Amino acid sequence: MRGARRAAVRTLGVALAAALLVVPSLVVARPGPGGSPRWGTELSFYGWSPDARLVAYRRVRRMPPERGRKPRVERRSMHRVVKDGRLEGFGPGFSGTLADHARSSGYRADALPMTREGERAWRFAAPEGVYRLEVTLGEQLGWRLTLNGEVLLGQAFDTPYVRVEPALYPAPDRSALALVMLLDTGWLIDGALYTVALPADVRARWRAAEAASTHPAALQPEVRP
Repeated sequence: MRGARRAAVRTLGVALAAALLVVPSLVVARPGPGGSPRWGTELSFYGWSPDARLVAYRRVRRMPPERGRKPRVERRSMHRVVKDGRLEGFGPGFSGTLADHARSSGYRADALPMTREGERAWRFAAPEGVYRLEVTLGEQLGWRLTLNGEVLLGQAFDTPYVRVEPALYPAPDRSALALVMLLDTGWLIDGALYTVALPADVRARWRAAEAASTHPAALQPEVRP
């Protein structure tokens, strides 16, 4: 009986998550009536450093009033080291704001063009291939990021979301990617950032495609009289 009950609860949870995820128009993550902010965490991505060793972003967390206290806002500027596709430690200090530092230091935040595919998938076109982000339903909610069908990264969700807005930022040398997502439960929003290393053959394909687009004549066979 307990097994059947757990299965029924799991099935109901999956059905509820599916209903939420396939109706993205239920909620729009914008300021509420009168311009009041949504509660939760927003993330602003400022870019990759020119050498692809650092990423810069900012988190703003808005917390609702509780126990008689006023609403609170926490702001954190994140200057992180990326090693082998993983966030490891913090980068060097800087003067002024992180946004100004990223701008003056030539940080790159070039998002790949995105096309929505159905209700739970997004396609990102790139010279080295096609990236695809898909929200998965079933025994465990989550998402996976693939390149030409090969899985690069995946993560489980612990909460069903009514809206997911992704953006994909490649490192300047195509050594890694930064995936930024806005996640909306309908009452709270969250900003998530993930980094993943790209295989050497991906970088080679990207370099070849870039060379072809920049110097197309160099790839044409020489014709002699």
